[in-house]
Amino acid sequence: MIKVKRLGHATIATPDLEAQVDYYGRLLGLSVIERSKDRVFLGSKQGLEAIELVKGKPNDLKRVSFQIAPGTDLGDVVKELGKMGIKAERRKDVSPGVADAVTLEDPKGTPIDLYAEYKFAKRDETPNIFNILKLGHVAYRVLDVQQIVKFYSEVLGFRVSDWRGDFFVFMRCNTDHHTLNFIIDEKPQLHHIAFEVLDWAEIHKAVDYLAHNKVHLVWGPGRHVIGHNVAGRCAGTGVRRCRDNGNVPEAQAFQRPKHRTVWKRSPRLPVRVHGESETALAQDSSFQVGISIACDCGVSDGTRKLQTNFILG
Repeated sequence: MIKVKRLGHATIATPDLEAQVDYYGRLLGLSVIERSKDRVFLGSKQGLEAIELVKGKPNDLKRVSFQIAPGTDLGDVVKELGKMGIKAERRKDVSPGVADAVTLEDPKGTPIDLYAEYKFAKRDETPNIFNILKLGHVAYRVLDVQQIVKFYSEVLGFRVSDWRGDFFVFMRCNTDHHTLNFIIDEKPQLHHIAFEVLDWAEIHKAVDYLAHNKVHLVWGPGRHVIGHNVAGRCAGTGVRRCRDNGNVPEAQAFQRPKHRTVWKRSPRLPVRVHGESETALAQDSSFQVGISIACDCGVSDGTRKLQTNFILG
């Protein structure tokens, strides 16, 4: 079994490359690391790649990358995957920071790049209203959640942090509560992506700045039970954003040992957002697909994660 250590960058398609570069760059504060005619790499000010934008259908997750232990022989990774019956091949020049990787596909057909060595981009000292530290997690709608969990657990070493019933799973590869989310849906597609920031003050600044740019909260903020996230939702650009998810006690953890939990549905009243029902919003894919911003907030009983969600266009 291969053991993923962290989430790298996600490749997302868009029919309007310039508009998305403006959104991720000017509004979210990501730095352009490399740019060509048909694709753009953006990352944190510290030099961590987060997003690769390419031309294509909107909100299409084209591929995702993960880092495994530095020093790992990628040839051995190909052989190990072969023993498990998984076709894999080497891929060169994956991104500005990844020169060599192993490429395979997960059960839903998304290409995965595994790399051992990463070269940080040059640090960007340009001031910004708020600062994203890294890509925090990727959430995806799938037909068969159990099949996906089996693959990521047995092949890539992910662990299950929590379940919501039997239809929504939270999986981790390190001390973050979740790096991947998978939820059952009749139409497989990207659900949202998440970015991490330093603390609650950053989220506060982000909310103010986005509102100033006509991206307004229409729901929340409120705390998610799973992952200890504080969340809100805003419309205007079709983006969803969040702030941070909770830690679990592996390697260096901040909380007492956390036991995996299966959360059940609870009866609730219909929710309306500016005259639209929650059901109607759920049927609007442009409203659902989103981005998240995350942070660690130290409290007396450990580090808790806060999340604020916005709608991503």
